[in-house]
Amino acid sequence: MMQSQETQLSELVSVGKELTAAFEGTQEAELTEKCARIISEIRHLQQKQREQLKQQIQDLINQEELEMENVKEDGEKTEAINQVRTVQEQLRSEREHLEEATKKCEELKKTLEEQKEEQERLTKEEQKLKHDNTHAIPKIKYDVQLYNTLTSLQWQYDCEPDEIKGCILSGQTLAIFGGF
Repeated sequence: MMQSQETQLSELVSVGKELTAAFEGTQEAELTEKCARIISEIRHLQQKQREQLKQQIQDLINQEELEMENVKEDGEKTEAINQVRTVQEQLRSEREHLEEATKKCEELKKTLEEQKEEQERLTKEEQKLKHDNTHAIPKIKYDVQLYNTLTSLQWQYDCEPDEIKGCILSGQTLAIFGGF
């Protein structure tokens, strides 16, 4: 039974790794669908583990009750007490295992939510940049053409990125500017 739960936990870890990989390069619709499946799987596994542990706990309680009756009937109190202690220890162990599994599920859910939020933030940022670029670039082109038309401005493009250089042609005079 414990090996089955350990297998399920390792599957959860695997799902978490798949989730992380999924956020790195797939499209938004696929991510949303995959996230929904992962959440469903996590909930299903968590419910299944709870049911298994409840059944195991009930079986242990039933076994404990049977042992107590046997002790009374047979008079073998010492042996029965030891067996009850063993059952109680198993019960405690199963509860701890359930708590650990629940914590791991919650951590995976939290990670999933954080990655969803990050995806939404990046999508919004991408949309904002696209919007800014579609409006800013035509305005800049227009401004440059306007400067060229009004001032006969000719830019010198082979300067440093933080420098502005060029010359203005007006009739017979040539004005050179630069170093701004």
